Amino acid sequence: MGQAANDVVIVDNDPAAESARPAPPQAEDHPELEALENRIELLTSQLQGMSQQNEVSRGRTSRFQYLGLALCVALIGWLLLNNNRLTQEMAVLQADKRQLEETVNLQSQLNETMRSELSAQIDSQLEISDSHNRRFFESIEWALNEDGQFGWDEKPFNDQLATTLSQLSQNLHSVGFVGEISIRSHLGRFCLVTASNGESALPDSDATLSSCEIIQFTPSLAESMGTDQSPGFERFLAAFQSEYGEDIELSLSTAGDRRPLARYPAEDPDTNAERWNKAAARNQRIEISINPY
Repeated sequence: MGQAANDVVIVDNDPAAESARPAPPQAEDHPELEALENRIELLTSQLQGMSQQNEVSRGRTSRFQYLGLALCVALIGWLLLNNNRLTQEMAVLQADKRQLEETVNLQSQLNETMRSELSAQIDSQLEISDSHNRRFFESIEWALNEDGQFGWDEKPFNDQLATTLSQLSQNLHSVGFVGEISIRSHLGRFCLVTASNGESALPDSDATLSSCEIIQFTPSLAESMGTDQSPGFERFLAAFQSEYGEDIELSLSTAGDRRPLARYPAEDPDTNAERWNKAAARNQRIEISINPY
């Protein structure tokens, strides 16, 4: 056994023997497998490309998200800053508005106070002016009425009165007067006698009431005699209206014998007729009043 282990096996490298040994099997050609392998490699490369694109797309998306988030944060910050600025401006505007309202209210109060004071001053001046004007007109009225008697046989609205009213109107118009001149006649109850010619006349100075007849005025007779006009006065009225129009108006009326200025003596038969007629003469008068508008 031990000897057999030490035996040397001699291998014969005879070429003939080599050629006689059967050849190893050769790989067979399979084109379907090759096509499948190529397709698998193509799909693998496509998958790898898609994976890389997804990674790039995810990177871009992440960057866009970060960018959008940053823009949102910046926008919110800008809005907050702008809101704070607007709030401050609004507060300033409200303060200015309150101050302006206070100023306007104060100015309104001052204006109202000044208006009241000015109105009071104007009213006071008007009252003073009206008072002065009234006294001025009253003085004119007194002067005219003091000499306003007309004769027992004269018409109340006569030529002499027309002259007086013409001068009065010119003077009033020159100072800017606008208003009404009121002329009222008053009649005296004369005691008259009938003369030989049939006309009425005054009795003798020593006659008594028993020798004359006192005029008794009925309402219609008082109205007729109290508004009687002379032709010259009628012409004056026409010219007056065309000259002054509505600036100065004349108002004519009569009180008849209802408002005597002088007291008559006792109506006794023995009363002196001249004394009676003197009272009647004072009551036979024209009363003028000046009334500004």
